[in-house]
Amino acid sequence: MRGFSFRVIGTSLEIRLISTCINECSHQGDCEADVKRWVHQLRPMLDEIPAHIIATVLKPYGAWNEEELKDHEQNLVRLLWSAAGQAKDEGTRWVYMEA
Repeated sequence: MRGFSFRVIGTSLEIRLISTCINECSHQGDCEADVKRWVHQLRPMLDEIPAHIIATVLKPYGAWNEEELKDHEQNLVRLLWSAAGQAKDEGTRWVYMEA
């Protein structure tokens, strides 16, 4: 996989990620430090997604409660981790996340 793009439906945002990012954000073991580093690198693009949209995208996963979804910084990590994992698992070049 050379890279992939993910689009948050309900926004005009499309983020393209290289395969290094995908692999570093979705691997066995604890990925959090790697994902946080990539969130920092991608911050200008990620900041274009309103916080409430990210929380709305993450809510259907059912892995985080309402209180946890109020933490925008952690939601950025969750969003990138989820998108990278989905791209890696599905072997697709496009990931659509609905808001």
